[in-house]
Amino acid sequence: MRGDTAVILVTGATGFIGSNLVRRLAAEAKPVRALVRDAEKARRVLGPDVETITGNIAEPVSLARAAEGADTIIHLVGIIQEARGATFEGIHVRGTENILAAAVRAGARRFVFQSALGTRPNAPSRYHQTKWRAEELVRASGLSWTILRPSLVYGPGDDFTTRLADVIRLSPAVPVLGSGKSRFQPVYVDDMTACLARATDDVHAGRTFEVGGPDVLTLDQIVEEIAKALGRRRSFVHVPIPFVRPAARLFEIFLPSPPVTVDQLTMLGEDNVCAENAASSLVETPLVPFREGIRRVFSGPASRT
Repeated sequence: MRGDTAVILVTGATGFIGSNLVRRLAAEAKPVRALVRDAEKARRVLGPDVETITGNIAEPVSLARAAEGADTIIHLVGIIQEARGATFEGIHVRGTENILAAAVRAGARRFVFQSALGTRPNAPSRYHQTKWRAEELVRASGLSWTILRPSLVYGPGDDFTTRLADVIRLSPAVPVLGSGKSRFQPVYVDDMTACLARATDDVHAGRTFEVGGPDVLTLDQIVEEIAKALGRRRSFVHVPIPFVRPAARLFEIFLPSPPVTVDQLTMLGEDNVCAENAASSLVETPLVPFREGIRRVFSGPASRT
């Protein structure tokens, strides 16, 4: 680092992981700067004391302002499904290309990229394909880089468990896509942000880390633990993925925010488990077990209504 005042720029700073990371870095008294699209939202989410630059990864001028004077950039921007004006190609590939170019021009030294577990050459999903291409850009950038590939990241306010909880509350029988046997390694958001913060250390440069929690769970087990945290007993109705795929294609055509996409169904058919979990070596405290973490998410009075 360039001394104790070297700035850490975080992209995607008002998102679920980004907002938690910015608050962690600020609490650790690290000089953090947030690239945000909405300054008013940033003040609400991050607080008034965090330095913000308004812009986005499609605007090179705003990226140049954001990267100026930054020693380290932590790039978190990503999407799980496409929408009008936001494609996997545009966000994952061209967006990463833009922020890397800004980092190089600004003289930044370290670049930490959040990819995704399952990213690999010739992956079947377009999500993972474009994440792989972004990783390749990072590795070829000439910067000192570190890549993290997390499994499912959950915590208060995450979209995945919130949606599942809504279904559990509303339906006596929970529809589960596929066999329910696909395996995941959910990582609590505090552990994920600790990994990201530690990944800025020079000792981790030039490495790709898979990151997960301490438990490997099937989708059925994840749904069951959420139901228990909500104080509900629910049965499951498994819906074969081939039956859902035609509907998902129609959702993508006619709905601006489809409940499920063909690409997500493709990913759901794969296990999402670390070959070698690096989280325990990056986090200085024991990893949060899923049962404990999910109870933290749904422990408030509002969660039981």
